[in-house]
Amino acid sequence: MWRAARKTPWWYCSRGDCRFDLVEPFGTCYVGTDELAGILEVIGPELENGVVAAEFLDARRLFSFTLSSPAKAADLPSRRAAGFGVTNELSTMTPYAVPCAWAEALHERRFAAIRYRTRFDTSEAARGVAHFGRSGEAHRAPGKAVAVDAALRRRLEHECNIQVAPAPTMSDLEIAPDP
Repeated sequence: MWRAARKTPWWYCSRGDCRFDLVEPFGTCYVGTDELAGILEVIGPELENGVVAAEFLDARRLFSFTLSSPAKAADLPSRRAAGFGVTNELSTMTPYAVPCAWAEALHERRFAAIRYRTRFDTSEAARGVAHFGRSGEAHRAPGKAVAVDAALRRRLEHECNIQVAPAPTMSDLEIAPDP
C-alpha cells in the first residue's frame, strides 16, 4: 500500500469530505496499490491542465506499508459486487454522501477496508484502498518513506501524461489590466 503525505502518513479521516469517510470515532485512511496510485490520489484535486507543481510534490513523501495480516475488504471492482447493487459511480460521484453510507454499512458488517477504482488513476490495474480504523493519526511505524524523486516524476509524465513543473514566477505571468 502506498500513500503520499506531508507529515503523518496514516491519517484516518472522519470529516465526511473524502469518498469513504466513516463517522467518528472511526475514520478512513486512503492508500493506493502502487506508487502512482498513491501519488495520484493526492495530486488529483490539485491537478490543472495536466500539470502539478514541483513544490507540491517536494513537500510530500511516499510511504509504503504491508498489512501484517489479511484484512476483509469489499472489492468494488469485482464483477461479483454488481449483485449487491455496486456500480462504478461509487468511485466517482460527488458529493460523497452515498459512498460514505456504503462505507458505514460495510464497516458495520466488519469489513476492514474497501478496494475501489480511484477517481484520479485511470489505469486498469491500480486500485485505491480505503482502510478503516480509529479517527485521527494511527500510531504505527511509518513504513518505508521516499521522496517523490526524479524517477517517479518521469513515470508521472510517461505513464500518466502529467507534467511536474515549478510554480511560475511573477515575470512568467501576464497580468491582465483591470476591467
